[in-house]
Amino acid sequence: MKWLIDRHNGCKYLTLTIALLLAGYLSGCASISVSTDPRPFEAYRDAFSEVRSSSDAVLTVDYKWTYKNFLQKTREGDPSTIQNLILVFSEEGYYLWDLPSDELYIKIKRTQQAFKGLNAVFAGYTNLLAQLASGSLIDVTTFDRLTRELNESALSASRALKIEPPEKPVAIFSIAAMEAARLYIEKKRKDYLIEIITDNQKNVDLFTAHATRLIKLVAIDIKAEYNNQTRPLVLRWSEGTGDARVEVVEELIALNSEVTTLLETLRSLDQSYTLFSRKHRELGDALSSGALNSYSISELINIGKRLSSLYKELT
Repeated sequence: MKWLIDRHNGCKYLTLTIALLLAGYLSGCASISVSTDPRPFEAYRDAFSEVRSSSDAVLTVDYKWTYKNFLQKTREGDPSTIQNLILVFSEEGYYLWDLPSDELYIKIKRTQQAFKGLNAVFAGYTNLLAQLASGSLIDVTTFDRLTRELNESALSASRALKIEPPEKPVAIFSIAAMEAARLYIEKKRKDYLIEIITDNQKNVDLFTAHATRLIKLVAIDIKAEYNNQTRPLVLRWSEGTGDARVEVVEELIALNSEVTTLLETLRSLDQSYTLFSRKHRELGDALSSGALNSYSISELINIGKRLSSLYKELT
């Protein structure tokens, strides 16, 4: 009888041991192969795509407006328009040159080129995050190639944005984040994806901070250009009478409408880059807390739509 009891107890212990081992095995597998919902990452990528196209369009309008004003100054005989276009050559090098002073349209053009580079970097980065989150669209070799190309573009963008110090241009994917990404591709563990976003946050913050700084400088220049244009209007109004004054007032009203809309596009552009950085951080937080289903990108989408609407208003 005793041997039956011992056998029964032995079977129970064996069953319990197997169950515990199996639970541990399954738990280990789960920690390795946690799947990530790629949809929030894709939404983040797509929202920035809208901002990107609107950003390029808005800065094109800014450039055309300032260039038109430069030509008007030329017609009016402003000597600075010709003086500032005569190249100054450096004695320190055979091939170096500069301009005495950048006209506003030239500053806007350089800003536009810098933003094109930055937007390409952010677009590539958000797309790469979406591919990583999908868990099946990328391997280590492809990832290494894409991050190398992305970081090369980021280095060029950091120079164009004049991120200091210039001798140490900034990459978008940090070394630590690249290593975490390789581990994520191999093991599909969520904590590695969180690490990627966390390690890259400081670079995203740095790029967006310099982008918003440049936007504010453009706004200052446009307000200065507005003051330059209003002075002759005020003079014409004081010297004119009747219909001549009405004509001046109509020109001023049109100018006010154009400039206030331009400033609003710049403010929206400023907000879009600030949001891009914030939504990057929130994406990491949502992934870490298991709340990806509540991650919202609507603010960034709305800013993109706002920029598009303002652009249509200006054209």
